[in-house]
Amino acid sequence: SEVRNSRDYALIVRRGIGVAYVAFDVGREVTPGVSGRNPFLDGRVRQAVALAVDRHSIIEETLHGFGSEAWQIFPPDIFGYAPRLHAPARDLLHAGQLLAEAGYPAGFKTRLDVGENRTVMAQQIARQIGAAGIQVEVVTHPGDGLIKLLESYGASMYLIGWSCDTGDGQDILDFCFHVPSSRDEV
Repeated sequence: SEVRNSRDYALIVRRGIGVAYVAFDVGREVTPGVSGRNPFLDGRVRQAVALAVDRHSIIEETLHGFGSEAWQIFPPDIFGYAPRLHAPARDLLHAGQLLAEAGYPAGFKTRLDVGENRTVMAQQIARQIGAAGIQVEVVTHPGDGLIKLLESYGASMYLIGWSCDTGDGQDILDFCFHVPSSRDEV
């Protein structure tokens, strides 16, 4: 607000090349931070989480209005972005219905792992997901703690961000979503 209201400086706002997103363990029957079977294996649970999140309020409250709603891992100026995909509106009723259909009518408990630079955003997301019935504990990892946790497959749900410096969406696919076919490939 100081720069925005200053007579000495001009604030120039441009769309960025980064995206913050919540990701899930969708590869194991049992996942850290959740008792019983991994609920994130069920697409309805992941969809319920997506429907519980109010992206607009996160942008306003956490990013001070500097951001846009993301519904895919590529921001608009990156090769691979699909302009026809749009984020769904927040719908807690439908989120609850999806959880019930997936076998979690009373919700479940989990944790959201996050680096220290996104703790406030993670807490807001946890509150929003909680409104749909999923009790979320935010666990903040200082320094490179979140990356180390992810490298050891120690997270079931986590908040992370990515900036596509080259302008090619393949970067995020290779670095964040490539699944090795064997331990030798890691």
